[in-house]
Amino acid sequence: MSKINGHTPLDGHSWKLCPHSTQYGTAYYDLGFDGPSTNTGLPVPTSAHPDTEGTMRTAMKGSVWGFMCMDDNCYFFITYGRRYFEA
Repeated sequence: MSKINGHTPLDGHSWKLCPHSTQYGTAYYDLGFDGPSTNTGLPVPTSAHPDTEGTMRTAMKGSVWGFMCMDDNCYFFITYGRRYFEA
């Protein structure tokens, strides 16, 4: 399914780029964007996301909907041993 303007229409769900992916870094950090509001220091470490091309999927954590990075090569997953989640 093709991506259209930052999201893929599929049953009301959207995708979002993982801030720890090189794809996100190329699109934002390289242009001077600071990153997500949870960012505590620059630069945010990134890694290639070969399985997901940097995209996160919709997920639910407790009762909160958000986006979760499911790539095993994600810097956040490798460093902290848990999936990156952003509400």
